[in-house]
Amino acid sequence: MPTKNHRGTWGELLRGSKFLWNKFFFFLVIGIVLVAVGTYTHPVKRLASLFSGLTVSADIEKASNTSGIEDYATTINVAENGTVTVDGKASDTKVTPSGDVDELRYIVFDGETKRPSKIIYGTVTITVKLPKAINESQLPLSQRRLITAHGVGETLESRFVDSKTIVFEARDVVQTAIVTVLINFPKGYLNLGTTQEIQRTVWSIPGTVWFVLSIGLPLISLIVMLIIYFRTTGDSLENPPDNVINAPPDNLSPAAVGVLAHGRIRAKELLAIFIDLSNRGFLGIEDRDGELMVYKKNIRSDAWSTLRPYEQALIEELFGARKNLNTADEIKAKDSKDLFSRKITKIYRGLYDDITALGLFSKNPAAVHWRYRIWGIAIFILGGAGFLYGIIMTPDPKFTLFLWAAMIAIALLTIFFASRISTRTLKGQEELNKWLAFRNYLALGRPVHLDEARENEFERFLPYAIALDVELEWAERFSSVDFHMPAWYGAAGDILDVQGFANSFFPLLGHFTEQMSFLKEPVIE
Repeated sequence: MPTKNHRGTWGELLRGSKFLWNKFFFFLVIGIVLVAVGTYTHPVKRLASLFSGLTVSADIEKASNTSGIEDYATTINVAENGTVTVDGKASDTKVTPSGDVDELRYIVFDGETKRPSKIIYGTVTITVKLPKAINESQLPLSQRRLITAHGVGETLESRFVDSKTIVFEARDVVQTAIVTVLINFPKGYLNLGTTQEIQRTVWSIPGTVWFVLSIGLPLISLIVMLIIYFRTTGDSLENPPDNVINAPPDNLSPAAVGVLAHGRIRAKELLAIFIDLSNRGFLGIEDRDGELMVYKKNIRSDAWSTLRPYEQALIEELFGARKNLNTADEIKAKDSKDLFSRKITKIYRGLYDDITALGLFSKNPAAVHWRYRIWGIAIFILGGAGFLYGIIMTPDPKFTLFLWAAMIAIALLTIFFASRISTRTLKGQEELNKWLAFRNYLALGRPVHLDEARENEFERFLPYAIALDVELEWAERFSSVDFHMPAWYGAAGDILDVQGFANSFFPLLGHFTEQMSFLKEPVIE
């Protein structure tokens, strides 16, 4: 019986989840900053509400320094749909729904707008015209008042002149004063429209409900994404076949085997390409004092035709007509004019096109990944816009922010899983089962004995082991066999066994290919 690989599908997901945690903490910090900014977006309104009902006496000494005292009067007309005009001019202020009331909050003086510095208003009279008659008992004093602060000598109680007119008065109002009219109309008195009623319903939902939704919706999204993933890319990896094949079942390239197994091109698939090309005599790899060097060997014209299109692209794009040694830093330098490398992206596209042409996937995996990423980006933009809207526009407490935060979390989950979802065809599933049986051999869990070892078996099967995530298990099988260094690898020091080779080679080439994978354009995964 083969031993089950301990680094299966869940290990793959957990290793990739670093993306989610990084983004989670990043947007958590951004969210906290935005909430803080939003809290003080309207400092005048906030300050006025803090001083609700408070009157501050005018400074008599300062008043005596003014050149005159005038009176101020203004008329506010409230329409039945909640729109407001002031002295015949349209205003941005509107009546907004808030629980069981419809709130009018109009700032008459904000303490900041410049008025003549040597003028104080002896009497400020604010007349509010209502769209239809209302009984005074329906609008008690607690629901109609002036909010004043910073330089108002006296605030009088509001009074009904008639059933459609309310008058507010304040006295000795200086330049720094804040004066706000607040009326809480009973629900149903005004006809604010369907949109506003929906808004009222949303804002009246308790905070606990929003909090539960903010946790529940991402969890549901995670479950849905996991179901999609295990029904597509991850199903066979979690439940491999029991049989064992001791040789590659066909001539599928190691990188293509990795894409078939994982549904995407990872840094390991690039690593497998380099080792496979080295095994076939096209590349050489050296450790130059901790710096990995890759160079092109002489390639005969007849040998060139055996290369797959994406392999030709890799050699042509990275080396051109020269045999120069290359490091990841040199590759970056060649593409220094661009943030991303078109050369590396071309290799990715070529590998995806190659495996799709073999009929192993119903659609090009790159196209599937891009479609899910677009959905994720769209949800993220919607969630971010809603979050900003909620900070600025929604009343306190801002419980609806939980929903928008949940939407951002769903977007990050969608983007995370986008590159991990690919749909294999029936042919692709049958092909994968054969390769998983070969993986069982690579990770068999017992040493390869001298009489069983085939010529160059370790390095020939190494790229497949890397693509199938069992390179350590494969190397461990050769721990008791006399080890011979692969002819294509030049080590910086003496290597006596397979463990020494693994410790020298894997970190160097792994770092090299990870750097390359970061150079690809973000339009492809």
